[in-house]
Amino acid sequence: MNQLRQVYRRQSEVVTIMPFFMGVLTLALFILVFVGPGWTGEKGRPHVHNPEKQLKKLTERLGLTEVQQAKIKPLLEQKAQQLEALHQQMKDVRQKTRAQIESELTAEQISTFNELREKRKEHKKSHKGNRGKGDKGKHNKGGYGAHEEDHHEKDD
Repeated sequence: MNQLRQVYRRQSEVVTIMPFFMGVLTLALFILVFVGPGWTGEKGRPHVHNPEKQLKKLTERLGLTEVQQAKIKPLLEQKAQQLEALHQQMKDVRQKTRAQIESELTAEQISTFNELREKRKEHKKSHKGNRGKGDKGKHNKGGYGAHEEDHHEKDD
């Protein structure tokens, strides 16, 4: 009879502890899936265009021949150069516009303006890695023009 009580008590302990372990397991999976990329230092999608990597992916996915690769590689290199030039132009436009705005502000307004920029940077940094492939376009919740201000803070 005593052994039966011990068995019953152990079963009840397992039943009591099981939800705790399931919760820990669920939390661990959540951290691995949603928080893990931020811990590994992934920075979202920086504006780096790698023609070699693109060519390799195209070759694997499409089964490109060496002749096709030789013709496509210069196209990808040209595209990368053009996109990098556009990114630089965008950075220059943002910096010029910011300087023009600041020239119209008082010293107090400039201070507030810079504080707001820093808050946006911190907000962006704290939400880094939260946009997955399925979230394309959803990050522009600020309405028209929000993307230009928030998306390129790293260029400031």
